[in-house]
Amino acid sequence: SVHILEPGAFKTALLSESALDERVESIWNNLLPDIQDEYGADYKDNFKELWCSGVKTVASTNIHYVVDNYVHAITARFPRARYHCGWDAILFWIPMTFLPTELQDALNRFLISLQPGKKLIPAVLRKIGNEIRDSL
Repeated sequence: SVHILEPGAFKTALLSESALDERVESIWNNLLPDIQDEYGADYKDNFKELWCSGVKTVASTNIHYVVDNYVHAITARFPRARYHCGWDAILFWIPMTFLPTELQDALNRFLISLQPGKKLIPAVLRKIGNEIRDSL
């Protein structure tokens, strides 16, 4: 039978700061220079800082939630079709999937805006905003 495990965020090697840094730098280095210029290095650096901050805030060290669900899915006589692992998945991520995409995006933007001092605004949009402000 088939079973779905939907884990939230857990502090594992996959979510470590060094792993994130390596993934982001790899993607960034494969972008065309024009695209790098449109986003700007500040965008990349702010993304990494915001992501790491979010992981530190939300991710759990209690990996046993996932392991216990795997064991249950494999060994139970009547396993569930779907397992939600972790409180962030149960209380936030899974319910958010029922919202319209626009509302999900707005909620994510709101959560990002709560982080002091860091903004995820591409360089090209900042430039356009500055030009508009200067023309007024």
